[in-house]
Amino acid sequence: MTGISRIGINHIRCIRHAEFTLHPNFTLLCGPNGSGKTSVLEAIHILSLARSFRTQNITKVISDDASKCSVIADYTDLSGGKKVIGVEKNREGDTLMRIDRQAIKTAAELTSLLPLRIISQESYSLIDGSSKGRRQLLDWLAFHVEPQFNQTWGMTQRLLKQRNALLKRKQGFDLNELNSWDTELSQCSEQINEFRTSAFNRFSAHFITYIAELLPSATLRLDLYKGWPENQTLRESLFAGIERDRKLGYTHHSPNRADIAIKVGNKLAAECLSRGQKKILVYALVLAQVATLFSSLKEKHQQLRTLVLIDDMGAELDIKNQNLLLDTLARCNSQVLITGTELAWMKNAISPDRCKLFHVEQGAINLA
Repeated sequence: MTGISRIGINHIRCIRHAEFTLHPNFTLLCGPNGSGKTSVLEAIHILSLARSFRTQNITKVISDDASKCSVIADYTDLSGGKKVIGVEKNREGDTLMRIDRQAIKTAAELTSLLPLRIISQESYSLIDGSSKGRRQLLDWLAFHVEPQFNQTWGMTQRLLKQRNALLKRKQGFDLNELNSWDTELSQCSEQINEFRTSAFNRFSAHFITYIAELLPSATLRLDLYKGWPENQTLRESLFAGIERDRKLGYTHHSPNRADIAIKVGNKLAAECLSRGQKKILVYALVLAQVATLFSSLKEKHQQLRTLVLIDDMGAELDIKNQNLLLDTLARCNSQVLITGTELAWMKNAISPDRCKLFHVEQGAINLA
């Protein structure tokens, strides 16, 4: 079974040093507010993505009396082999990443081993925030399922940057040069759209199943907008919008404008759901991602378990809904970590042999 077992955390916020072993199914982190529970999730996020989910300023993450922080973990890979994964970051912003003591160059190598989803207070932005978070629901899937996605995405962003630089040029604007960029940009963008559409079709099917189970009182649907008019290719859209784009100084239609509209009837979910319903909707979206990844890789005879991090699960959810979510999480083929101030009941609700309960206080982590 793939996943993290032993993990060591050094100088991340109030956690000076901690070493403990995760359960392959559920790990529960219980303690008072400010005790370091969320910092454990932050450390695992750094291990997977080489960055914090709480801040872009690494100096806020590193303990006050330390010059650097680090996370190291034992990992079991797809073939059952053991690996040691580590990330170290210093106050100057330097990052050192290793797999089995060998330095690696990109965080993508970590992420490909440790697919991770997190549910926190910031996750409401999936509903209320900009389109970027909703696009990333699909891009996360495409990254892990489509081998060419990451390279194609990088090329798309470089071409888009070149096109925007040309649009801003006050003198020497060359329409032939723009057409050349547009041809390449369109080819890469259409490929990105194919990856996203494939992911969306699978994802939406799983979403319908989860939302019916978790939020049966609301009839929700998902609509995909590719980032340019549905009745045009991107090449046609770029050509038609040259004058507008020159006035704006940037490209109006592109894959960076894609979005998933989450609707209840004809209204956006952000406009008509309560805060509690929005939180359950976030769970349904993330669980649909996890299920889509698992089933997509299974078809390729691959196995990769997602790390699901849940910060303060009890916030704005009653015990009935928490139990419903626990039942659903137990079936999602993931390694789950949950934080909260009162979680002892949850150990029995899950089954004591399928979870570990740790008490966290003042940065110390001990088996409860």
